[in-house]
Amino acid sequence: MGGLLIIIMAMFFLLLLLGVFLVLFYNRLIVARNMVQNAWAQIDVQLKRRADLIPNLVNTVKGYMEHERETLESVTRARTMALGAQKQQSQFTSSTKLVRARFQRRPAEYRLGRRYYIRLDR
Repeated sequence: MGGLLIIIMAMFFLLLLLGVFLVLFYNRLIVARNMVQNAWAQIDVQLKRRADLIPNLVNTVKGYMEHERETLESVTRARTMALGAQKQQSQFTSSTKLVRARFQRRPAEYRLGRRYYIRLDR
């Protein structure tokens, strides 16, 4: 009877040990499942944040495009004005050369004309 009691107690102890092992193993599986669910939830949160930021990014790019368009238009306008001013400068230079050529032919008239203009300035 003593040997049978030791065998029953050993079996009970092994079953108890197996039960504790199964409970701990099950708890580890539950913890791992919760960690995986938490990780996927974090990924969902990050994707939602990115999706929420896309309209802001689009508006920023639109604003930058508007700035670039305005800059390009102002540069084009300035270039056109510079070319126009250059043409006017060349026309002015050619007309100035013509006037100088006329006055060089008649230096006395040039001097009289210059004195006349000086008197108007005073």
